[in-house]
Amino acid sequence: MPMASPMRCLRQRRHPSRGKCRWPRADPAPAPVSLDSNFEMTSTETMQKEVTREEVLDIAQYEKVRPEFRKQVLAAKEIRRMALGPHFTLLFENHLTALYQIQEMIRVERMVHEKDILHEIKTYNELIPSDGGLSVTLLIEYETEAERAEHLPKLLGVEEHIFLQVGDNPPIPAQFDQRQLGEDRVSSVQYLRFPLGDADKPTPAK
Repeated sequence: MPMASPMRCLRQRRHPSRGKCRWPRADPAPAPVSLDSNFEMTSTETMQKEVTREEVLDIAQYEKVRPEFRKQVLAAKEIRRMALGPHFTLLFENHLTALYQIQEMIRVERMVHEKDILHEIKTYNELIPSDGGLSVTLLIEYETEAERAEHLPKLLGVEEHIFLQVGDNPPIPAQFDQRQLGEDRVSSVQYLRFPLGDADKPTPAK
């Protein structure tokens, strides 16, 4: 059984009739993740800027620039990715990562109708951080079906065990998207927010 992709999960969250992208639960995650002052960030204004329709290319235009654009995005994701143990990966989202996922979904789904494109933009803009906080995609990864069958049923309640800590400041509990949580199972792809106070915010890179 293939691992669910973040793009599929986010779209299925908005389109329940297209099938579920949910798994039962796994072991609670370890306590606070620490980010030191070297964590690289773009400016707050850039991180929080929503994707606009004017930025989104049609399929033909995107194909021409995709190789270079994809290289740029993957490089950006590398410094925004953090392993949390062997099975959890955190990807800190921003304007660029959301724009990339919009373009990729338009390409994969061969979207040409304006209403469909606008819907994708609205959906993926949910990944962009707001109010000075951080938005994160959490990937819960087990390689084999047997491992998933063993560990994923134990993960219910994971939302109570993910924290972010900046320096010596108090740990910040993650705010999970409640649409991804169920009574008996959670998705293998989760969308988290960490609201940051002024003392938690690193100095933006110049």
